[in-house]
Amino acid sequence: MFPVANNLSSANFIRINNLGTPDVYCVNVAPQVLINGTSGNPVNTSVVKNTWNVSEIVTGGSNATFTVFWNLADESPNFDRSNCYISHYNGSF
Repeated sequence: MFPVANNLSSANFIRINNLGTPDVYCVNVAPQVLINGTSGNPVNTSVVKNTWNVSEIVTGGSNATFTVFWNLADESPNFDRSNCYISHYNGSF
């Protein structure tokens, strides 16, 4: 479990469970979701207003699952907890 924050009063958490090859992960959190992953306009509805950036030192071999935790204040209008998921930007929204 990694505590990460985009400011000192807003701790967020990510749990990484890797059943594959052991690795070292780097994690940070940005205080918004951008339409193109790391650029473009912010997405302001139906999201948690954070982006967790996760990378591994050795690419490949991991079999990881992620669970993220956030503060209630990070939920944007129309966010639905019963219909939320983690997504990975792959070049298209």
